[in-house]
Amino acid sequence: MNANDIHQLCLNIINIPKIMTKEGNVSFYSLLRESGYSEMPDRVTMEVIREALLEHPDCINDWIQYSEDQRCHPTWFFQRNGADYEVGFVSLDTDDVPVTRYSDPFEACATFIKQMIERFRLNDNK
Repeated sequence: MNANDIHQLCLNIINIPKIMTKEGNVSFYSLLRESGYSEMPDRVTMEVIREALLEHPDCINDWIQYSEDQRCHPTWFFQRNGADYEVGFVSLDTDDVPVTRYSDPFEACATFIKQMIERFRLNDNK
């Protein structure tokens, strides 16, 4: 798979929340499986996800909304906090919620996306 294929895969991934909203009856899990991510997770780095987000900055708000709409635990979250963005993991098993703050929304979103897609991929392999 060449760089253009990886870029297209990243575009498919960053648009998952938009597709879910538009189609209404499709799951994150099924869209991720259809993307082909599980065949090459190591090639889809936070850096290449960030590059795709730079081309489509509107996707950042889609991911924030996706994060806010989640109703499961444990899970990753992504939110805006003032001028910064936060990515963290929340679990009902602990009150300690590790949070990383970012001034770069593209880096924060790419981090959240990579964590989410890895979580789904690893659960799929169980």
